[in-house]
Amino acid sequence: MGKLVRQRTEPAPSSGLDALLGQLRALIQDARRQALRAVDAVQVCTCWEIGREIRDAVRHDLGGTCSHFSQWTCLVTERC
Repeated sequence: MGKLVRQRTEPAPSSGLDALLGQLRALIQDARRQALRAVDAVQVCTCWEIGREIRDAVRHDLGGTCSHFSQWTCLVTERC
């Protein structure tokens, strides 16, 4: 049996590969930024809705004055 000889393969041109990897890296980074902005927008909307629900509950249940609001927050805090 003969000795196995490995053939050397020429490496891919680095400039083309580097360019491709750079483009892919940019696509991934852009997608991550878009995802973060979308999550931030959802978080802001959620907090806005929570605040609106609390405001409406205070107005409906306790008349909505500042003293009533502090009493209401104490009740909520005790229950949570």
